[in-house]
Amino acid sequence: MRYIHCLLMNLILCFVLCGLANGQPQISVFPVSPPFGNVPHGDPDIRGTKTVFSTHGISGTRTIGSGGDYGTLKQAFDSINVNYISDTLRLVLIDSIYHEPQLLLQLASGLPVPPPLIIAPLSGSAHISIADSSGEEAGIHLMNSPNVRFDHIRITLDTPSGWWTVVRLEGTFPGTQFSHVDLDGGSASLGIEAFADSASLEVRGCTMEHVGAGMYLGGLMSVTMAHSIISNNLDFGISFDACAGAVRIDSNIFDGNNAACAAMSGTIQGRQLSFSNNTVTGYRAIGIEVDGFSFVEPSFTAPMAKAL
Repeated sequence: MRYIHCLLMNLILCFVLCGLANGQPQISVFPVSPPFGNVPHGDPDIRGTKTVFSTHGISGTRTIGSGGDYGTLKQAFDSINVNYISDTLRLVLIDSIYHEPQLLLQLASGLPVPPPLIIAPLSGSAHISIADSSGEEAGIHLMNSPNVRFDHIRITLDTPSGWWTVVRLEGTFPGTQFSHVDLDGGSASLGIEAFADSASLEVRGCTMEHVGAGMYLGGLMSVTMAHSIISNNLDFGISFDACAGAVRIDSNIFDGNNAACAAMSGTIQGRQLSFSNNTVTGYRAIGIEVDGFSFVEPSFTAPMAKAL
């Protein structure tokens, strides 16, 4: 048994060294429960080790749709999930509409931060209609998937009930961007749900409609929303939950349809805060309500804010 353990560990080391020599990661080894430890005889215990093989680097331009490199967006995501992005990857939507199941993008653990992944139509705008296929309650789920950009896309949920959010962002996802994206939730509770310890999100020129609330943002380090429209009918436009760092909410329209509570609410601790040129209508309670507001002053300067 000890000989087998040593042989297997040597093989793993060879794979890692070969991957580094070729300039691309080929294998990732990291402990999972139970923790990595030693068996009574002193042999390394590899039973608590998860091995992830990344066998193929994907980059360049790949077309999605009839006659394309991938027939559906799900096929493209599934391929990315079991491989890795070696350089900027553009998924070009060549059809006008896509009927997809619920989509999951989850990049391989243990790999470096990947280059950008850009999802955009060949021209104009593309429509992605998502069916409830797994009961996850999210149309598109990005897990630990940084540097992903959606551009000029309309995303709709094709059933009227049972959805929680159109898009869910979870884990580590710095550099995530939505540009000129229309999120139609039908009757979903949220347009975008994002929660992480280290992540950033940009929303520019987008619309969120037919949702109970626009965005729930938890633990993000950087948030930018500009020139966008949130039309919600139940609760809040944006809810901040312990967001820190730079928060910029500029030149947007918040429409509560005379039913929702607050355009913006929650807890923020930041160094660069900007709320400007926003139009707020139709909220029953208040435009902006921020609890536990904390302002971090720059060093060696006069106070810029005072809590009363």
